[in-house]
Amino acid sequence: MRIRYIREFLELASTLNYTEAAKRLHITQPALSKHIDAMEKMLGTQLLVRSSSGTELTGAGKAFVDDARRIVNDYDFALDKIESRKRNLTSVIRIGYLRDAARRVLLPLHAWFKKYHPDVELRFLSVEYMRLADDLRSHQADVIITMDDDPALREECEAVPLYDDTFVVAVAPWHRLAQCESVKLADLMGERLLVPSRHVWPNIRSFFDSRCSTELLSNSRRMSDVDTLFFLIESGQGVAVVTSHNRYVYGNKVKFLPLDEPDVPTFPVSALWLKESSEYGDTSKNLELVRRACERVRRDLED
Repeated sequence: MRIRYIREFLELASTLNYTEAAKRLHITQPALSKHIDAMEKMLGTQLLVRSSSGTELTGAGKAFVDDARRIVNDYDFALDKIESRKRNLTSVIRIGYLRDAARRVLLPLHAWFKKYHPDVELRFLSVEYMRLADDLRSHQADVIITMDDDPALREECEAVPLYDDTFVVAVAPWHRLAQCESVKLADLMGERLLVPSRHVWPNIRSFFDSRCSTELLSNSRRMSDVDTLFFLIESGQGVAVVTSHNRYVYGNKVKFLPLDEPDVPTFPVSALWLKESSEYGDTSKNLELVRRACERVRRDLED
């Protein structure tokens, strides 16, 4: 069985949408269907079923997901070891990260390893927020850098907080609110409010649901794409409540204003790795290096 087919199955199992999965995989939908059919024939069982209501995993498909992740992870790890030997590297550390949240820490993290441990290669991969925890739990990433706001994940992980994050209001630099020192949610009344999708940004959406009135949301648009969200803000087509870490990417194009509301939550952006991973030989040594590097980055950011 081709490893490519297994990767495609995992993408499809994640989206449960042939069109979306094919788009992410940069292949045609007929090609994806053909590959899944070939897998099912090899395995002698149906993994997915399509109906008028959508695509679902069969019982066999659900059972195969975890095994498929391990297969792909082991395959990639084996290739990483071979590549490390060819390049005289002692090890590779795979770091999944939430793009905007990690932007200000990736360069100093890379610089620390290059200076003190040039024999260790860091491999970075930008991942959607909701997939980071899955990648960590399935060992597709050794470390993730993300918003540390999931109590369940925190129970499973060691963490090094890097900096504090919170909610702010984002508007175009020439917007009527741009010169305000802070903004209340009531100040957004009458504006086109760009509301985050629960699937993509569950913590922001929960904040919206608990704080925003029906009237405030009456002229809203649901968003699932961060780049489009900020394009709409920058071009004056809407305003949004976002996380403050976005200012490190869009700060020259968008005005970020403190949110003047009671009990606005604050949470860290952290580097996290599974506690169980700290118990194994070389992995434990690598994670200790990550801890030291992240603690140095945190101190530098505080200064």
